[in-house]
Amino acid sequence: MTKKIKIIFLVLCCCFLKRATAQHWDSLNSGIDYGANVYSLYADSADNYLYITAPDLSIGGTDFGGIARWDGTSFSPMGFNGFVRSMIRYHDTLYSAGVFYPNNEAYVAKWNGSSWDSVGHVHGGASLNLTVYNDELYAMGAFDSIEHEHGNNIAKWDGTTWSSLKDTTFNGTICSMAIYNSELYIAGNFYNISNGEWRIAKWNGTNYMPLSNGGVYGGMDEIVDIAVYKNELYVSGTFSKADGNVGNYIQKWNDTTWSQVGGGVTGLWGSNGQIQDMKIYGNDLYVVGDFQIAGGISANYIAKWDGTNWCSFGSSYDNIITAIGFKNGNMYIGGGFQTIDGDTILSVAEWVGGTYIDTCGHISTGISEAKINNETLNIYPNPATNQITIEFESLLQQNYLIEIRNILGQIVYSETMKNISGKQTKNIDLSMIESGVYFVRLQGEKESISRKFIKE
Repeated sequence: MTKKIKIIFLVLCCCFLKRATAQHWDSLNSGIDYGANVYSLYADSADNYLYITAPDLSIGGTDFGGIARWDGTSFSPMGFNGFVRSMIRYHDTLYSAGVFYPNNEAYVAKWNGSSWDSVGHVHGGASLNLTVYNDELYAMGAFDSIEHEHGNNIAKWDGTTWSSLKDTTFNGTICSMAIYNSELYIAGNFYNISNGEWRIAKWNGTNYMPLSNGGVYGGMDEIVDIAVYKNELYVSGTFSKADGNVGNYIQKWNDTTWSQVGGGVTGLWGSNGQIQDMKIYGNDLYVVGDFQIAGGISANYIAKWDGTNWCSFGSSYDNIITAIGFKNGNMYIGGGFQTIDGDTILSVAEWVGGTYIDTCGHISTGISEAKINNETLNIYPNPATNQITIEFESLLQQNYLIEIRNILGQIVYSETMKNISGKQTKNIDLSMIESGVYFVRLQGEKESISRKFIKE
């Protein structure tokens, strides 16, 4: 091989290696059309599809309704006209829960191979999540009844009829449930009439009971997801140490006490964070949501916990990740992003980076609440009704992006303020926003800070 050929060969090898390590994510064909925020990913091993749910889902200019399924090569529609909140397989049949258009009513439905058949009309609210326990399908959320069976936010289906757990002392929203040490745990934002706020409880066969060492605290906080990992029960959501909890947005229960998870997660500079989805794959717990720090290391919207350390994947996303799933050994993420590492990847992506991990670490004493040098952010009133006022001060003249997101990560308000400095006051109309927990993010050119508020 001549010297010139060797040089060319080395240059080509370097270029190839740079390309191979620079891009760790790949698009699913052309991706999902701009504007869709993925709500959930469900990998079904029975039919080998990855199901993607999002409101107003459009792909390649074609309306897919609320569900698209990916077979590894292409997308196909499922004929669901509405907003799907959860999917699961039960008795060899695919079930979904969500809101059907155009009547905007909530149902639990099953797939007959070509269309959806309703098995439960949800009254007085909406079904949020589905899970299977003791060979029965559980629907949970914030509702009064299913098919006129009083549910009090949770009911179960045996394949033929609905029945409730009939605890009349319980009020609130159930977001998730899990089986831990052969007991049924539920989590969300709820309380017991006689004993106050819990957010997590065990079912003893007759009533919900609080945990022996307390639950999760904070006036505007809730548990979004729970999972059993390495014989401990992990909970994640909108809570933090500042509200009296042991962890920041994630903590674990060993059937006796609560403990933190390697310092938890936060946004930049110690601002608010949130984990929106947790999945266990192999020996690791994967989390996604609205955070930039995990265990003191940079972890932009996605991180992996191995029981000791948090690890990041080293990529940059222009918007948050809201869902994660695994199919045939491949990892998929969904969210509101439009670019990853500067490449156009629309709302859903597949990991192609092999075993690449950017950084791993943890802090055992918790993440401190750092202060931003140049900005302070105040929101009032909180709780709010029809309007909030945002106050902040910038010592530098720069552009600022103000965003308000709901707990699903969906943007409900966005505005850019250009070339401003000094003390700023901004009034924002909330009359068109539904009641719930929201996050305000103030993004400068180099720094950001976020605060949480509740809309009554």
